[in-house]
Amino acid sequence: MGTAAAGDRPEEKQKLVAVENDRAGAFSYLRKLGGRPLATTATLENAPKRYKDQLASPALGGYADVFQMNVMSTRSTSVAINRWQVTDVTCQKSTGHTVVLLPEQGGASYEGLQLHIPPLVGEPVLTDETEGQGEPYFSTHVIEVGGGQPSGNYKVHAIAPWSKSCQWGIKVRYIDPYQTERWVQLKDSNGKPLRIRTDSIPTDARETWGLIVQPWRLCDRSGKCIVHPTT
Repeated sequence: MGTAAAGDRPEEKQKLVAVENDRAGAFSYLRKLGGRPLATTATLENAPKRYKDQLASPALGGYADVFQMNVMSTRSTSVAINRWQVTDVTCQKSTGHTVVLLPEQGGASYEGLQLHIPPLVGEPVLTDETEGQGEPYFSTHVIEVGGGQPSGNYKVHAIAPWSKSCQWGIKVRYIDPYQTERWVQLKDSNGKPLRIRTDSIPTDARETWGLIVQPWRLCDRSGKCIVHPTT
């Protein structure tokens, strides 16, 4: 299931149901309106009980803001990143006022990493459907960069608290070939401290709509639907 904030003007709703009958067309238009696509959090059925117990808190958000993270280094020698730490978390109330739900596409888990903002104990954790699901990533893995190594590519599922929009950075600890350890703040492609935005859905949304297929319609909670005039 996907969610995104959208405008609530009638012409925006009509245009939303006028897009092609696929998720990509709907998401593209919602993004133009300032929407943020979110995904349901991974089930992590094979995660250890200690991690599942943390997930039982009702205060945790239920949707993940998914992004691709590429970690690289210009160092002439390779280094191994063996830990990361979320830094400088700032959150504010979500400015979203409309939620649009898109149909489920199947699948309950994702390949990559998952963490909450602020992180739970042991996060980020593995979300892969393999041995180690739900375990702290850096308990069994390192990220090798520099020295001609290819960049480390990771699909990250970050989960903000309900009704919050958060920004945060990452500090990593690496060890070099001389066994020297050091913490550094990750920077973006422009050389500035990396700031990642993570959103959750507003729990006090003025409107909640669902997009259904065959035919392509936009319907509110009461079952009232908008149909494009050409259909």
